[in-house]
Formats: sequence, C-alpha cells, structure tokens
Amino acid sequence: MSLPKLLQLLVVGAMAVPVAAAAQARTACQLLSAADAASLMGAPLPEPFKSEMRPEKENGHDHKTACGWFPKGVKLATADAPPERGILLTLHRLRTPHEAATFHEHSTGMMRDAAQSNPALGKSAPAPGIGEEAELTQKELGGVRIATLRFLKGTVAGQVQVWRKDGPAGDVATAAAKRVVAKL
Repeated sequence: MSLPKLLQLLVVGAMAVPVAAAAQARTACQLLSAADAASLMGAPLPEPFKSEMRPEKENGHDHKTACGWFPKGVKLATADAPPERGILLTLHRLRTPHEAATFHEHSTGMMRDAAQSNPALGKSAPAPGIGEEAELTQKELGGVRIATLRFLKGTVAGQVQVWRKDGPAGDVATAAAKRVVAKL
C-alpha cells in the first residue's frame, strides 16, 4: 500500500476508518459550545461540566464525551437538587452503527420501562425528525422542568438533557438535538 493511501486511513483497534469519518468524530463540547448553550437557553451559562471516557475493550469500545453548561456555581456532580437551568450533551460513539443502535435501544428501553412503572420519572414520546428513533422524556422535579432527548445517528447514540425553571425544557432539548444531529 502506498504512503498516501496509508495516510488516508486511521486504524482503530482492528478496524480501519477513513480519515474523513475520523475527522468528523467531534466531542460533545465541540458540538455544544458555550455560545450554543447561551443561544438555546436564552442566557449565559458560564459553568462548564466536561467529561470523557476513552474507548476500551472493558467499556465496549464506547467513546463517551459529555459537555454541559450551567449557571455560575452549579456543580452537577455534587448538586443536591436539579439546577434552575442547564443543558448537557452526552455522546456515546461506538465502532459500528449496529453497536450504537444496540446501545441506544438498551438505554432508551430502560428509561421507558422505568417511566412506565413510575410515572414520577416522566412521560416518553417519539421525537420525529431527529436522527433515528429519537425519544423525548419530560418530567418536573422541585419546580424544575427536565427534558431528556435520546437520539441515534450512525455510530453515535446521544442524549441532550435540559433543566429549566422558567420555561419549557422539551422545546430546548429538541432544538439542541436537531443542531447536534445536523453536525454529526
């Protein structure tokens, strides 16, 4: 194989992925910037939450990235109540569309089953026009509206969570998911 051809491939584990596809493999923070969050939520959210889990055999080769934006002083990891507003994008990038679909089916199914057995966990409904098999779950907790929109596109199973005390969270989650899916 020629050197130019080798340079066109990125080897991930035992599978080769074209460089063009790898270049599009952006993280959650690249797909949901502070400016995006402020635009969607209608106010600046200066407190970032970021996490990343590298793909390993032990985690099913799941490259998980999360990026969220919250009001100043809110620490999602230690909060004892839902924030008054915030937005969090979590992406699970897997090796194949089949692996992503399986992950999406399991996580969405667990949440749907839990909500059916306990109505306090929210109501779920399909969210058409957002990737494949998108589903929106909405609930209220402590006066805060919470929306979780799960979607699937190619090798990515994603989730947008929105917290809002001052307005509908589902509309924001839907708009955010549409923006993210368009960039994938």
